Amino acid sequence: MKLLSAMTLTATVLAMTATAGLANNCNTCSTNQVPYVPAGTGCCGTILPYHVALQRAEDANRAEAEVARLNAAMEELQAQLAATQGQLEETTAALEASQSEAAKNAEEAQAQTDRAVKAEAQAADLTKQLDASKAAKAEVDQQLASAQEAQAAMGKDLEATKAELTAAKEETAALRKDMEELQAQLKSAQEEQQKAEAALKEANATKPEEAKVEEEAEKPADEPTPEEPAAEEAPTEEAPAEETPASDAPAEN
Repeated sequence: MKLLSAMTLTATVLAMTATAGLANNCNTCSTNQVPYVPAGTGCCGTILPYHVALQRAEDANRAEAEVARLNAAMEELQAQLAATQGQLEETTAALEASQSEAAKNAEEAQAQTDRAVKAEAQAADLTKQLDASKAAKAEVDQQLASAQEAQAAMGKDLEATKAELTAAKEETAALRKDMEELQAQLKSAQEEQQKAEAALKEANATKPEEAKVEEEAEKPADEPTPEEPAAEEAPTEEAPAEETPASDAPAEN
């Protein structure tokens, strides 16, 4: 706005300067300013009236004052223009710096966008891996539950086996005890048999010959002769034979 006002003042000064120049030109004197000069004649050698001279002097003073004011305005405008140019240069430099900073920010934003896209891709991969891990964990948990159930069943079977083993041990101990008793009885029977055989031998050795003859006479014909002592010992050997099944009883159990 100030620049437009300065241009308007400059045009006004130029117009006034041109008017003053026309007034000083002798060939362009106006009949209104010099009413007594005939038309078509020169005015260089004509003395102007006092009021015209005063008017022209006043016009010149006004013009000089206007020129001085305009010069001052021009100087102010030039100072403002220089300041404006400085501000424009600063603004231009700031704009260039801002553009450079904006370019850097754009590059950084693009880099951040690329990193964000990469991070999203990595997050998607991690999500897939997490889902796969969850599925694997669920399968492992299921297998673990099955293993625990199998272990519990095996524990029950083991307890039952232990109980059966304990019962078998107790039964074996009882059978062993019975076997020991039967062995003791068998040993006792064998000792008694040996005693009986010894007594029988002693009795046979001390028996008179007449008793032997009578016994031989009383025996049937098909029986062995008295000369065979094994026939007399046979009945004594049948006693331990009857106890033999009793000793075999633990083996059958």
